[in-house]
Amino acid sequence: MQDTITETVTTIYCVCAQVLEAMGFEDDPRSRVSEAEIMLVPLVSALYHASNHAKTRAFLKKAGFVKHPLGASRFCRRLHRVPQGAWEWVFSLLSRLAIEQNPSGDYAIDSMPVLVCQNARIQRCRLFPVEDNGALRGKQASKKRYFYGFKVHLIVTRGGAPVEFFISEGSMHDLQGLRQMTLDLPAGSTLWGDKAYGSQNEQEFLQQVGDIRLIALKRSNSKTPLPQCLVFLCQTIRQSVETAFGEITKCAPVHLHAVTPAGFLLKIQATILAYAFQKALY
Repeated sequence: MQDTITETVTTIYCVCAQVLEAMGFEDDPRSRVSEAEIMLVPLVSALYHASNHAKTRAFLKKAGFVKHPLGASRFCRRLHRVPQGAWEWVFSLLSRLAIEQNPSGDYAIDSMPVLVCQNARIQRCRLFPVEDNGALRGKQASKKRYFYGFKVHLIVTRGGAPVEFFISEGSMHDLQGLRQMTLDLPAGSTLWGDKAYGSQNEQEFLQQVGDIRLIALKRSNSKTPLPQCLVFLCQTIRQSVETAFGEITKCAPVHLHAVTPAGFLLKIQATILAYAFQKALY
């Protein structure tokens, strides 16, 4: 187990360091902690410590991965200064690897809620005051419940490896989330979704522009029902994204602790990136 953790932490650090180097990023010569070590903390934290950065920094120091850990305040300032492009580039590398290892060309899309707080506490939420963030009120149709928070729109391979994601307010419809994605999938790919993605116009647009076949489940009263063979395939392949959400939820705590809105969103992003590393390594 210890060897596996060591290999995982080392791999994450090397990938982050190489990405920063490719971007032309140079560490301040006066700094005793590199930018790659700063990026390492939230990713390892999401994998092993339920996004508890303090516990992860203590672990990395004790295990010898980081020689000069920063205090909580300075670490947070450094973390928020990490270029957003670095996180995106790291995920892009993992996404390309997942696509190469998915010869079937089948992908599944769905969304999951990330709660900011319980519904009973919405009026007392200080991180995202409801007066300024009404768009965070959303509905999870599959469980017939309302929530206050964000949605993670995720596309995964048939094996469950994430290839693209988008974080939106909870009120955004799944189809709108799909439209916000770049959909950088290979030509000829098939994207499987639930009833929320059953738009004929969207299917025709993706087919014409990206040569991507969008197949979505249809309502029971639809005038053009899917053949039973496609319904079976859709339900089977969509299990991969549902499994991915289950595994991501296991990595994340019941309630993400953050002091700033940017910190909250960064922890969501780090959790998905950590899961992508997990799928790439194992």
